[in-house]
Amino acid sequence: MKGFFSKTECKKLIRSAKVQRSAWLTLKDEKRSLEEGRLIQKRDPYRVVKGIDTSPFADVLTRMISAAVTQKIEPVINAQVEFFEPPQLLCYGPGGLYQSHADSEEFNAVHNQWEKRFDRDISLLIYINDKFTGGGLRFDNLQYTYQPEAGDLVFFPSSHRYMHQALPLEKGVKYAIVTWMAVQGSNRIGFPSGLKLSPIRA
Repeated sequence: MKGFFSKTECKKLIRSAKVQRSAWLTLKDEKRSLEEGRLIQKRDPYRVVKGIDTSPFADVLTRMISAAVTQKIEPVINAQVEFFEPPQLLCYGPGGLYQSHADSEEFNAVHNQWEKRFDRDISLLIYINDKFTGGGLRFDNLQYTYQPEAGDLVFFPSSHRYMHQALPLEKGVKYAIVTWMAVQGSNRIGFPSGLKLSPIRA
């Protein structure tokens, strides 16, 4: 959906993002953690992107996502969203990417099937700038690439049928807000303890 955020809103978010701390996304270094007997993190080669600290404006992001859900998403999916995960603000620099993945499922090679791992039914992205080259949103099974513009809101099912990737950024910087949500009545498998979910309705 074009223009969900106005140019003014996008500029305000970018100004806020630029003055906050950021850190590379990481994953567990299995080998070193086993060798040293403690948790060791390493840069994630599949997600070459920085996460920005949104704590100073987390309430603003939560209100924006809530508005997106009630105004744009629920009327299209004809269902009510129960909750969404804390929104993340990601920053991609040149060479930044997120390799092909499904947001709610992982492939079990032993059973040769996809299995749900997270309580995610809908994935949502909001792009807040477009002064970059490359960095499109690629849907592998659909053989379709979406080139985002500032203010765009994109949402789609989180299942493996919508495997997607953030293509490598060639030039510039790309900012995107991401979150995932669960629809009322869908199956629940649970979340890690301590994850603060935002309910849409009390």
